[in-house]
Amino acid sequence: MKAAIIVPNSEFRDEAVSMSKLIFGKWGVDAHVIAESMAACRGSHGAVYKAEGTIDALDPNAYNAIILVDGEGINTQKLYDNRKLADTLKKFNAAEKPICAIGNAVKILARANVIDGKKIAVPDNEEIQRIVGIYRGLPTKEKLVFDKNIVTLRDDDSIQQALSLILAHLGMR
Repeated sequence: MKAAIIVPNSEFRDEAVSMSKLIFGKWGVDAHVIAESMAACRGSHGAVYKAEGTIDALDPNAYNAIILVDGEGINTQKLYDNRKLADTLKKFNAAEKPICAIGNAVKILARANVIDGKKIAVPDNEEIQRIVGIYRGLPTKEKLVFDKNIVTLRDDDSIQQALSLILAHLGMR
């Protein structure tokens, strides 16, 4: 089993990456950090991760789950405008593979147009709530929502619970 942890090359929530790698590793899931470029990925709190692949080279058939990590880099690098990433998310969604979006990374899901009719946990941010509504998602103030194959979190406080749900969806728990 393999999971792709999608991060901007800078300004992402390091804790979400470290927790994802730790929990997936305990269950034998090979978790790869994927970014727009192979440059070092620097988190908001100083953690540095080596990109193990790029979004452009991401093969949806090679992964069983995707985690979209939040942080200001989502906005500064405009990951929500990355067409290749949107296409990959559409393929994952069509195959009903788990996709997890944390915090403002929900914008990436919305712009990929994979949230139609699904409950989406959104942060307290009017712009994100508006975008979720435009793409026909059903915004909720719940901390964690698992609707079909889409897992959304308001913030990374519920990351352990979300990853447990993903592992169960993959038949590993």
